[in-house]
Amino acid sequence: MLLTRFHMAILTLLLFAGPAAAQHEYVLSDSSALAIHGTSTVNSFECHAAQVIGAGILNGGDKSRAHIEVRVPDLDCGKRRMNRDLQEALRGDEFPLITFNLQYAERVDSLDTIQIVGTLSLAGASRDISVVLDAERRTDGSVRGWGRKHLRMTDFDVDPPTALFGVVKAHDEIEIVFDLVARPDASTAQRTDGRAPEPR
Repeated sequence: MLLTRFHMAILTLLLFAGPAAAQHEYVLSDSSALAIHGTSTVNSFECHAAQVIGAGILNGGDKSRAHIEVRVPDLDCGKRRMNRDLQEALRGDEFPLITFNLQYAERVDSLDTIQIVGTLSLAGASRDISVVLDAERRTDGSVRGWGRKHLRMTDFDVDPPTALFGVVKAHDEIEIVFDLVARPDASTAQRTDGRAPEPR
């Protein structure tokens, strides 16, 4: 679900930065953003991640590895009560991180559209998901990837948050909206064990 220190998820966009760039570790920049969009019986809501942290090594296909994190306590829905209800529903005290671990990535067509597959973990449950995103390489060497993913909270054994003694209830389906920017990390060398570096 929500789908950074959502999913979330998604550093594979870096895969298409070019053959030479694929040998570098990439890290998400501070400009990266992730939000959860949802609706309830009375209104709609948006919860924004205060920070998205991630890093990865990208070699193409199943050789790419990346790890992304979002902190549940830092999700801001604009209202204190909603923040509390969401954190309780996600069991944020016990599982403070939402993580996405990339397993595979491939270009979908001739355009910069990429499909990635990985494991999303939240509230103590892990599920494999597939995400299609748009990507572009920038002249400064960074790569941007953006898209959205529909999920159901109950797929992760999460009961949608309720308020006012159950009168207001969030709907099961949510949408993860992300806009991630990653840059090569020149200070690190490529690992030889094929593992993704941990976010710092």
